[in-house]
Amino acid sequence: MYRRQYHFDPIRGTREQTSLLEPNLFDSVTERLDKAPDQMNPSDIDLSHINTTNEINLLTSSIQDIPSDQSCACLSSMYLTLDNIRSMKSFSFPSSLHCLRDALGTAELCIDCRVCPNQYLTATQNAQLLGTLLLSMSERYNRILKTIESDTIEAEDVRQTKTLQIGSTGMVEPRHEHIGSMAGSSEPLVLELPPSEWKRLAKKVVNAEVHGTSDPSRASFMSILATLEERQARWHMMEPTDDCPNPERRRHDMHDHNNNPMCLMLAREAKKLVDLFDFS
Repeated sequence: MYRRQYHFDPIRGTREQTSLLEPNLFDSVTERLDKAPDQMNPSDIDLSHINTTNEINLLTSSIQDIPSDQSCACLSSMYLTLDNIRSMKSFSFPSSLHCLRDALGTAELCIDCRVCPNQYLTATQNAQLLGTLLLSMSERYNRILKTIESDTIEAEDVRQTKTLQIGSTGMVEPRHEHIGSMAGSSEPLVLELPPSEWKRLAKKVVNAEVHGTSDPSRASFMSILATLEERQARWHMMEPTDDCPNPERRRHDMHDHNNNPMCLMLAREAKKLVDLFDFS
């Protein structure tokens, strides 16, 4: 199960070979970018809990401490994660959610990277690939919800119960070695439910993955998206990097006609898709 503690350093210089993504993956989405009304405004981003001056100074100083030739694994990590999401063949519950939970971990690490904002190109690639990743994930969550619906209908048509497996990440060790050593003792618990009740519980799980739980330390899709919005707001308060091709435009003209940051265009599309999810 995914936790917010990691043993992975996003600033390491390791590079991995990645497979190419299929072209035109988001053509159908980009055609709709100007058709739907924008639903996010920079004023919607709550930065009241942030000491803006201290945050910017801390971020700037940490960036300046990083050597200019330092590399990170953000791009390769996101490419691999995007390819994993693209390669999903099944959207059955709950197994398909594990890939998306891993993707949340990748997104969180790349949002926290201190190397990417050091250069104009890597900062741009970081923001755009994160938007692409979040949009891809929202599409997959939607597919999982639709699969839950179709599986429920199929089970009801044949008057069949649905099975819900309950596992635990913390296994209790037996007091004696010969106790609990039989094959299958670590298998998850099984609950048989009527299809309608199974659907209700399955959608609650997906809803928790998307919107979060009462535990604020557990990442959710929307919490990661909100963190990206806050980070981009901070980045826009920083002075342009030395290699920025047009510093004045970077300072004053990086928003669309509704004053929304263009770097968050794909993230806004992901948020719009989430608003259409059917958790009933």
